[in-house]
Amino acid sequence: MMTKKQIRDHIFEKRDSMSDEQISSMSGMVAERLMATKEYMKASDIFIYVGCRHEVETEEIIEASFKAGKRIAVPKVTDAKAGIMEFYYISSFEQLKLGYYGIMEPQDGEKAEPKGDGSCLIVMPGVAFGRDGARIGYGGGFYDRYLARSNGSSAFALAFDFQIIDSVPSESTDLKPDMVVTETEIFPSRGSRI
Repeated sequence: MMTKKQIRDHIFEKRDSMSDEQISSMSGMVAERLMATKEYMKASDIFIYVGCRHEVETEEIIEASFKAGKRIAVPKVTDAKAGIMEFYYISSFEQLKLGYYGIMEPQDGEKAEPKGDGSCLIVMPGVAFGRDGARIGYGGGFYDRYLARSNGSSAFALAFDFQIIDSVPSESTDLKPDMVVTETEIFPSRGSRI
């Protein structure tokens, strides 16, 4: 089995080889698939990252969510050394600015807390995913720590098909999303709460 570093390098290389048009087109398909899920439709609060560097783009999801009257919360790194991030509500893209690691983050606003009653859906990125839902992130542990205190809120990860591999190395601190959504499929994590 490849190491996490080898997998990251392989996926980054693949992502970098894609054109902006390809990423945008595939992201649109991922967005459609996510927004057709019952979990997305019933959620009043969407906790979602802002895509960068050829991740699955999320602007279309955010805009559609605003139009549907959903509340949008975006992550902000509040303690990089400890791997801590929090989500803050935004009402427009104008509230975002470049933050940690060149990622768009909210400048300020009301802190959002997941309620765990089905009203909140956490939408997360990742570098690679195994068929059992195991996730390789960017190495900071931000989402693992956040999910550990998310009150059981549903968490869906967005990925492109090429980010799905048979299995990825995983530790006990690596938390799995409930579902992984790609441009062609949605599959549950083994042990998913849904």
